[in-house]
Formats: sequence, C-alpha cells, structure tokens
Amino acid sequence: MAANSHQIEELMTETDETQEPAQSLTAAPRFRRWVFWLRAAFVVCLFPLVFAAAAAVMMIDREITAPTWIKDRIEARVGDLLEGATLDFGAITVRIGRDLHPLVRLVDTRLIDADGTTISRVPVVEGLMSPRGLILQQDVLMQEVRLIGAQLNLRRAANGDVSFTFTGGGVDRAQARSLPELLDQFDQVFETPALEALEIVQAEGMIINFDDARARRSWIVDGGTAVLDLQGGQTEIRGDFALLSGRAEVTTVQLSYLSPRGSRAAQIGLNLTNAVATDIASQSPGLSWLRDIAAPITAALRTSLDEDGALGPLNATLNFGRGVFQPNVGATPVRFDEARAYFTYDPTRDLISFSEMDVQTEWGRFTANGDAYLRDFRDGLPGAILAQLQFEDVAINPPGFFETPPEVSRVSIDLRARFDPFRVEIGQTVLLDGDSRMTASGAIAATDAGWDIALDAQIDQITPERFVAFWPIPMKPRSRNWFATNTTNGQLRNVVAGLRVRPERAPEFAVGFELAGNDIKFLRNIPPINGAVGVASIIDNRFIISLDEGVVHAPQGGPLDIAGTNFTIENLRLNPSPANLDLRVDSALTAALSILNQPPFEYMDKANLPVTIADGRALTQGRITWPLMPRPD
Repeated sequence: MAANSHQIEELMTETDETQEPAQSLTAAPRFRRWVFWLRAAFVVCLFPLVFAAAAAVMMIDREITAPTWIKDRIEARVGDLLEGATLDFGAITVRIGRDLHPLVRLVDTRLIDADGTTISRVPVVEGLMSPRGLILQQDVLMQEVRLIGAQLNLRRAANGDVSFTFTGGGVDRAQARSLPELLDQFDQVFETPALEALEIVQAEGMIINFDDARARRSWIVDGGTAVLDLQGGQTEIRGDFALLSGRAEVTTVQLSYLSPRGSRAAQIGLNLTNAVATDIASQSPGLSWLRDIAAPITAALRTSLDEDGALGPLNATLNFGRGVFQPNVGATPVRFDEARAYFTYDPTRDLISFSEMDVQTEWGRFTANGDAYLRDFRDGLPGAILAQLQFEDVAINPPGFFETPPEVSRVSIDLRARFDPFRVEIGQTVLLDGDSRMTASGAIAATDAGWDIALDAQIDQITPERFVAFWPIPMKPRSRNWFATNTTNGQLRNVVAGLRVRPERAPEFAVGFELAGNDIKFLRNIPPINGAVGVASIIDNRFIISLDEGVVHAPQGGPLDIAGTNFTIENLRLNPSPANLDLRVDSALTAALSILNQPPFEYMDKANLPVTIADGRALTQGRITWPLMPRPD
C-alpha cells in the first residue's frame, strides 16, 4: 500500500508538471483578444472626434445654416434685452473664422414688439460670437456686432424732450430731456449681463429721420456710420453723418462720446461743417441767438455729463462764412463777410459768456466780449436775452452813411433783445473816443415793413471835425456840408442828438449843442466869427445858431462884438434855402463900415466914401437875408 501511495503521488506530480504549460498557452490568446477589443473601442470612440474636427476644419470660412439652438439663444437674448420683443429674419447663417470665432449673419431682420408692432428693420446684421460663451456657458455672447442699413427716427418734442424709435410711427424706445441724456441712457444699456462680452458695435449706411417739433423742421441723416467701442473700461461712440436739410449743400457731422464704464459721467463732442445757423439755433438755448442769421457755419461744440447725469457747460467755437442777418423778410438784410465767436453756455445759470466775437459786416467791424443772460423761456428756448457787451476796435460803416467809417477804441452796451418779434432795447451805450464820452439809448425793431430805429445820444465834448465824422451823410446833408465847411476849432459841448428811421418815411434827425470857442464862417468874404460861445440846433429842418459871445475881426477899425447875433437856415429841405443873419454889433464905427464894405455889400465903395469917414462907437442891429447857395457870392 505504501508503495502504491508513493507511485500515486509521483504520478500526480508528473501530471501537474505536464498540465502547467498547457494553461499558459491558453491565457495568452485571451489577453491579446482583450487588447484588440480595447484598441477597437478606442478607435470607434475616436471616430466622432475626428469627424467633428474634420467638420470644423471644413466649416472654416464657409457659411452654413445656423443650428436651431443658436437661433433660439439669439431670440432669447432679444427678449431679455427688449422685454418680450421677438426677432424675425429671412435667413441666418454661421461662418467659422480662422480665429475660430463664429460669425452669425442675419438677413432681412425685423424686430417685433410684444404687441406685434415692427420696431426695426435692418437689411443685414452680423455678429461675432464669443467662443468662451459657446464652449463654457453654451450661450450666445456677442463680441462684435455690425449693422448695415439700419434706420431710426429721432424726435424732439415742443418742450425739448428727445426720444427715438426704430420705425416711423413706432413706440418711443427711450426718452430724455436732451440728446446728451439720451446718449447716457444708451450707454447704460450695455451694462446688462446679456451684453457682458460685447466689445464693438458698428453701424454702416445709417438713416436717421430727425423730426423737431420745437424747430418745426425735419432733417435726414443719410449714409451715416457709427462705432461703439466698449473696450478699455470705457464706452466710446464715434459717428460720421451727412445731414440733409433741403439745401444743395450737405452738412457733415462728427460725433464723439466718451464715458467710463459704470459711470454716468461723459465727455461729448460735436463738429459740424457747412452747417446753417438757423438749423442749429433751435438745438440748444446757448445757440438760440443764431436764429436770424443765414450763413454757413463750421462749429465745434463740447459739453459733458457729471456723475449724476446732469448736463454741464457747453463750450463752442463758431466760424461763419458770408451771410446775412435778417429777422424777417420785411427788414433789409444786414450782410457780413465773415465772423467768429467763442463762448461758453452755462445751463444752470442760463448764461452765455462770450470770450470773443469778431465780426466783419457791411455796417462795420468790431471785436466784442461779454455776458448774455437768457430769459423768457418757452418750450425749452429763450424768448429774450439780457446782454452786457464790450466792443473794441469798432469801425461804423452802414452803407452810404459816412465818407470815412469812424473808428472807436471802446464801446460798452447794455441791451435786451427779444426774438419774436425781433426788437433790441438799448438801455445804455457808452462810447469812449479820445477825450469824448458819448452815451446813447434807444430801440431797434424789425417790422414787416422794414427797420424801425429810434436812437438818442449825448456827447460831453467833441471837436467840430470829429462831430462831422459821426454825422451821417443822409441826415440833413446840406446842413452837414455847411457845418463841415464853416465851423472849425474849439469844442462842441453837451451835444444831444436823435435819429428816427421808420418804414416808408424819410429819416428824421435832430441835434443840439453848445458852442465853446469855435470859429464860424457865415459869409464867404466876411471874416469869421472867432471864439463863438452859444447854442446851436437842428429841429424840424431848421438850423439855428445863437451867440452869447463872439468876435469878428474887421479889416480896419478893430474887432466887432456880435454877442446876441443869430444865424438861421429856415428850411433845410429847400434848395436854395433862405438864410437870415440877425446882427447885434458893438464896435468902432470904422470897423462896422469896414465890414459893410466887403463883398457882397461894398456899400462904402458904391457911395465913394472911405470907411474912415467918422470916428465913434456903433451899436448896430439888422437883418441880412440871402438864398443859401453852396458858394454864395
């Protein structure tokens, strides 16, 4: 039994040793089969990725129809931004750029309000989507948007409020008290999460219909371009527009707007070329004084909004081309060749501060500065201006008024100007001319029949020569000529003058003054009156000189004292006009006879008597009357 047991163990051992290699041969094929299937599974799983990569490569720079989920997300974004609005479009495509940014293109786009009203029609909208939003958030986040052919309507109400709609007759999408405030509201839209990735918005071929109820005018902006840049932590808007206002010329407009993101503060600029003064006068109270000027203007306007969104001062530079000032068709236009103005308008004080005005007109030239307060507001625009202005280097030259335009170094004027109807009330004008000081007041109005002018002036003292320089040629021209020829030296004091120019009537002019040591030649061949003291006036076409003092130096016999003598031109409208010399003479007899022997009298020669026929004093009274001719004999 023991032997058998030993044999059995050996047999079993031998059997185990012979079976082990057989099991190893069986396990190897099984392992290889597992590796094969793992590799096969990997390849099968890789097929979609390879296909997706290949498909993506094939989509680069090729348009395809946008997936439904992109359409859904775009429509959802529109609803979020515009509270229930829907988007309708003719076609929507996607193009993958080489930078892997998807570009969405919408054709014939319509934005429809919740009540079914079409808010906007845009022929082409292109949007560059953020890959980060697609991959990480599975959302449509636009980085860049391009609008082609967009059209909107900008409205200004009679009270100055502005609003805009995308289509005619549509509901206002935003409303503000001024255009800068409307831009600020526009800026706040881009702070919403739905536009967090947006960087650039471009608009090309824009059409803007501007209806201004306050100005009772309409304008069209055609072919406008605008860029909204949200990069760098700020909102920047740049725009270039062509403004059509019914004229042959086109006004170009450049707009700039810059605001830090998250802030209501902003800097706003507007440059206009070939604008018309009457077009821009109604757009700001600070420009309202341009309303009666017809001239091309190049303008640079700058203003700002503070952190509360309040409008700041308006700084303006205006350069005028050749034009006219004409408040109504009945008033003769005042033409000017060129002008420029620099000023600041403070809306909180209704104050315009002119740092410089430089005007070249057919009525003269001047440089001015000063302040003007706006008054009598209605519908956001003033009806009157209270101004205090200082003029320098003034040359006065209304057509046909002066032989040589008088020039004045400095003039100050306080005035009130009313616009409708146009009327200027001059409270006081102070003119400094050498040693002379002139003050004036009055009113100038533009009526349907023409200009209505009433001016009164006072001069403390002035030389006769300078007085003639300020005497308008059309005002009593024969009196002016006589005065210019026959009055010299000394001073005219306490001069008062009045001018009335009324439609369809001859101008009226009156003047009065005191003589202070003047020389007056009253007859051609008679020695002049020296040291004349008295008064003179022109009233109702009658010229009178009354002497309190005066001496005539006779050829023989000494002086003649002619105090109390009066000289009168009876009617300045007549040619010739009767002239009267009422003499009161105190002199030596020889002196009196010597004067009477001068042409045109020659009484002593005609009597064959000498002027020294007798000695003594002569107290003479008498009247000499003759027709006043340009050169009397």
